[in-house]
Amino acid sequence: MNKITIVPLSIDNIQNGIYTAKRVFPDEVKEVPEDWLPASLSPNSRKSKKLYFDAGITQANYWIAQNNEAQVVGITGLYCYEKDKHEAYWLGWFGVDPEYRNR
Repeated sequence: MNKITIVPLSIDNIQNGIYTAKRVFPDEVKEVPEDWLPASLSPNSRKSKKLYFDAGITQANYWIAQNNEAQVVGITGLYCYEKDKHEAYWLGWFGVDPEYRNR
């Protein structure tokens, strides 16, 4: 049985995170993972600030689940809206790669 580890999204695993998000959520807008995952790693960049501002979001963080072969098998995130930043975080992109479901 594979051991699953939850690790923060990073520059080293972002491409696998984007790939997994697209597999888990195939009907989402195609540019969403390519925009939001990098933005969470560099929230102070001009592009990220605009993305956050336009969505009313103050913070977004993502994590990936990987097996002992470092294959990404799932993704999850938390984000916060400006309007409720003192009372709530929202769960975002909580999903398991279709190949690894029911295990």
